[in-house]
Amino acid sequence: MGSAHARALASRTSHLLIVLLIAAMFVFAVWQALSDTTQSTPNSIEAGTLSITDDNPGSSALFTVPNVQDGSAGEKCITVENDGSIEYDTLLLSRSGPGSYQSLAHAITWEVHRLDGPAVDTSGGSCAAFDGSPSDEVAVPVGGVALSSATTDTELDALKAPGSKASYRISYSVDMENHQQGQSIGGITFAWNASQSSTAGGTISHWASIPGTPAPVLIDVADTGDIYFINAAQDALMKVDHATKATSEVATLPPGSGPQGLVVNGGYAYIAATSTRQVHQVDLNNGARSLFAGNGNNANSGDGGHATDAGIRSPTGLAADAAGNVYISSWDRIRKVDTNGSISTHADMGGDTPYQLHALPDGRLFVSSPNGSRVLAIDTAGNVTHFAGSGVEGYDGDGGPAVDAALSGPTGIATDAAGNVYISDTNNCSIRKVDASGTITTLAGVGNGGDYMACADTGNGGSASDAVLALPFGLRVGPDGKLYSAQLLGSSIRVIDL
Repeated sequence: MGSAHARALASRTSHLLIVLLIAAMFVFAVWQALSDTTQSTPNSIEAGTLSITDDNPGSSALFTVPNVQDGSAGEKCITVENDGSIEYDTLLLSRSGPGSYQSLAHAITWEVHRLDGPAVDTSGGSCAAFDGSPSDEVAVPVGGVALSSATTDTELDALKAPGSKASYRISYSVDMENHQQGQSIGGITFAWNASQSSTAGGTISHWASIPGTPAPVLIDVADTGDIYFINAAQDALMKVDHATKATSEVATLPPGSGPQGLVVNGGYAYIAATSTRQVHQVDLNNGARSLFAGNGNNANSGDGGHATDAGIRSPTGLAADAAGNVYISSWDRIRKVDTNGSISTHADMGGDTPYQLHALPDGRLFVSSPNGSRVLAIDTAGNVTHFAGSGVEGYDGDGGPAVDAALSGPTGIATDAAGNVYISDTNNCSIRKVDASGTITTLAGVGNGGDYMACADTGNGGSASDAVLALPFGLRVGPDGKLYSAQLLGSSIRVIDL
C-alpha cells in the first residue's frame, strides 16, 4: 500500500510539473509575441555605408567628410563641409535599403539632427557635441519611412553655400511585426547627393549657322554685338548681324591663306594667315584689307623693326588689348606689335606650342596649348605661368584646382567681367570654366574623356550642362554678357546664358 501511495503521489507530482511547464511555456510565448510586436530595435548605421556622391557627370566629390564617429546609442555623428565653389540649388540626404526586408510589415523611423550653431570637429571621437540640451540641436524633418519606398531624400539647406559646414547626428530605429527569432536589421545607406542646376550653366541654344566647310571656326564679337568669323573654304571674313542673323561677306583674303587666328579691335579685324605667314588688317567700315605683319618668311625674325618686315613663323592665334597692341602666336613664342607698328618678342613659351590667344584689357594674356593639354597665362612683363590643365590629356578635375584638371585639345578662350575664364575643351566636347579662385568646373557639355568622335550638336533649348557640343572652338563673351561658342562640326554658333 505504501508503494501504491508513493506511485500515486509521483504521478500527481509529474502531472503538476507538466501543467506548470505548459503554463510557463504559454506565458513565455505570450511575452515573446508581445515583445516581438512592440519592440523598437535600435540599429547603428553600418560602417562604411555613409558616403558622398555628386550626381553631376564628370565631377569629383565636392564635400569633405571626416571619419564617421559612433555615439553611445549606436548613432553616427559627422561634420560635412562644402569645400567646392558651387552654390547648390538642391542638396539632399538620401536613405536607401535594405531591400531584402521589404516583404516584412515594418517601418524605419530615422532621425537627423543638426547642431544649432557652428559646426564642430567630430574627428576626435564621439557625438559629445550633441549631448547638451535639446536647444543645441535642430531636427531635420524626415518622419517615419516605410521600406516599401526604397529611397527618401531630405533637404539640407545648411550646406548649400560654398564653404559652409554643418555637424549632423543620424540614427534610426525599426518597429517590427512578425519578427522572427534571430533575424537582424541592417544595411541602411545614407549618401549626400548634390544638384547644381543653376550654377552648371544656363540655357544653351542655336544662334546662327556658319557657311563653309568644317575648319577651325574662329569668331570674335564687336562692341555692336555683331559676330565676325572666318569662312576658311573661301578665305573670307564674314559677319553675322546680331539683330537679323543675316550673314554677309566683309573682305576676302589672298587665296590659300589658311587662316587660323582672328581678333576684332577698334574698328578693325586682324586675321592670321598661317599658310602664307602673314597677318592682315581689315577695316570693318569699308572692307579694305592691308598687310599688318609678316614678310612671308617662315622664321621668327625682325624684332625691333616694323612688323611688315619681320618674319613670323606659322602665325595662329591673335589677341588685342585695350591700348591697341596686337599679340601673335608664332610657333614657340608670342610676338607683340605695338601701336607704332614695331614688333618684338613678348614671351618665350619654352616647350609649349601656343595656339589661340585671349587678352585682358590690361594686356595680360591667356594662351591655349592643345598639344600640351593645358592653358598658360602671361603677365604684362612676358612671364609665363601655368593656369589650367595638368598636361595629361583626359577629362577630370571638376571642383578642384584648374592646374590639376585634365583637358583634351583646349583651343578657344574667353573671359567675363567677373574674372571667370572659359576654355573650349574641344576634344572633350565641353566648355570648362575657371573662376577667380582657380577652381575649374564644366559649364557646358557632358565630357567624354577625349573621344571627339562622340561630339554632336544636341541639347539646344535645355541646360548647357546636359548638352553635347560639336567640337567647340572659337569662344567669346558678347556685350550682352552671353557666351558665344563656334562649333567645328555642323558649322554653327551656339549661345549660352551665363
